Amino acid sequence: MSFELGKKLGFIASLIAITVPIALVIAYGVFCVQLFTFIQSSAPSGTASTSDLLSDLSGLSSFAIGLAVLSIVGFVLFMVAMHQLAKHYVAPSIFRNLLKALLTTVGTSILAPVLAFVRFLDLLDTGTWSASADSSALFIRNFFIIMIVILLVVYAISIYCGILYKRSFDTLAAKSAVANFRTAGLLYLIGVIIPIGVISWIAWIFAAIGYRKLQPVQHPAIAYPLPPNPGMTSRCPNCGTENVTVANYCSVCGQQKS
Repeated sequence: MSFELGKKLGFIASLIAITVPIALVIAYGVFCVQLFTFIQSSAPSGTASTSDLLSDLSGLSSFAIGLAVLSIVGFVLFMVAMHQLAKHYVAPSIFRNLLKALLTTVGTSILAPVLAFVRFLDLLDTGTWSASADSSALFIRNFFIIMIVILLVVYAISIYCGILYKRSFDTLAAKSAVANFRTAGLLYLIGVIIPIGVISWIAWIFAAIGYRKLQPVQHPAIAYPLPPNPGMTSRCPNCGTENVTVANYCSVCGQQKS
């Protein structure tokens, strides 16, 4: 049961990860068209107003929120799928690496803005900011350096999480003998190192193919000893124990067969 559930949920999660970026690109194209149409209609001879634009974009906003919710659902399905497959293949690292990546991402998402805000307040307290042009430039430069450092740390942590994802996919590939997962993990890591969305998107295509190819583990059958063939045994004249015909001595009393 855990295998079939993990296989189905993993495939659905991969399809969501493939579909959401396409839907976002389409929504962005619709937004650009509506904005261009609004600009043309707002010419001196036009009658369009800002309320008209906001009314047109309300549907896109709801659509974007729906995509965000769908992405969260897809991620939850992915985690559940990997947990089920980890149990089936008796490989806890499949899920454990993903859990580490999740906790690291959540912690970074919380700490990074907090640290940026705290450093911003520290700069204000030190009196770096003032009305003079030189002081303002110094304040902006220091704050810019802090933001660069935080972004570099976030980038390094993202690479670490990408490595964890790759390890999880590699383990699943080794246990299931489906090489598509190894390719998916490698592309996902490359997509993190080189932040080009299409690379990570292709990674999920390979993951979806991998989930479709999954096969359950065939556990070896246990061979139980068969009872002796009655025609292949003989009774001991001393104790009556049934012994195989080829035996020269009784297995119980040790009496030599006549």
